[in-house]
Amino acid sequence: MLGGMVMSPVLEASSDELVLPCEPEPDTETESYPAAESETKADSESKAEKVGDPINVSSSSEIGSFNRNDQNLTYEADAYSENGVIQLTKNGLNFSIGRATYSKTLYLYDNTSGNVTDFSTHFSFGINSDGRNLYADGLTFFLAPAGSVIPDKHFAAGEGLGLASDNRQYSWRNHHFVAVEFDIYTNSYDPPGDHVGVDINSMQSVDHVTWFSSIPNGTKTDAWISYNSISKNLSVVFTGFQKQGNTTVTVLQNLSYNLDLREYLPEWVTFGFSGATGNFTAIHTIYSWNFTSSLKYNDNITDPDVPLPNPVPDPDIPLPGPVPEDTSSKNKSGLVKIRTPINLKHSLYI
Repeated sequence: MLGGMVMSPVLEASSDELVLPCEPEPDTETESYPAAESETKADSESKAEKVGDPINVSSSSEIGSFNRNDQNLTYEADAYSENGVIQLTKNGLNFSIGRATYSKTLYLYDNTSGNVTDFSTHFSFGINSDGRNLYADGLTFFLAPAGSVIPDKHFAAGEGLGLASDNRQYSWRNHHFVAVEFDIYTNSYDPPGDHVGVDINSMQSVDHVTWFSSIPNGTKTDAWISYNSISKNLSVVFTGFQKQGNTTVTVLQNLSYNLDLREYLPEWVTFGFSGATGNFTAIHTIYSWNFTSSLKYNDNITDPDVPLPNPVPDPDIPLPGPVPEDTSSKNKSGLVKIRTPINLKHSLYI
């Protein structure tokens, strides 16, 4: 539900709650986003119109379908829609960059009441190096101030992933965004190997886990991301792939981080996906996308809506029990093992 509207059907909640560990606060320097200035009634009505009527992000009952003429999605730089999917980068092109965002802004919080939305998103994607073991750079799901665009398409490719200029990767003073990155290239500030991280105004993640990816094979991956405004917890669940003998086993991995979105973003935000290649390449594809949010635009909001459930994996995948917190500082994997190979279905995308 986007601003109280449904973009596509909500994943049904399970009676088995997926409990994710809360990670410690970052010790890196941060900056609070300045409070929004008071608005006129006309300004408020204009913003409310950005929410619009209910819209389906994907239309196929199997894997989702994105139409290149769909006015509900905005494409930047090299991103485009083809054959019912979103391509964030061009095939085989070095330093390719692209973003695909929802065309209407998200009401993240009400500055007067302090109420913040809960949101939940589920998307299916693939990063494919076509058999090559050298590849770059990855993709993100991100929130950024309304009107945000690629900072500089000549410099935001590669490690910038479409969110930060190449020469300002670490500077939170120049960028405002909160993102979950699926990073497939190790830069100087990155942990070794493919990883999933939480990025706040910088490409240097405030927290991360090792990702058991399958980039050379381009194996389709599912990710569930949710934000709980009460606990201020950003939870990420995603699929990984591990070899066990001659069998590839699908596993669920997770990452959890606590932050107050009001400290980093304004009331209204742009949201969607970004991706990039660098000296090495890969194809970055979004197959389907479901997004819901709880906060409705209302001048008289006094209480937040009922919080959305945590991300819910495919019903055919057994939900894991509580995940013990990993206190080690190195080589965290956020791993929840599934003992038998699993074929993920995509029947929830309508």
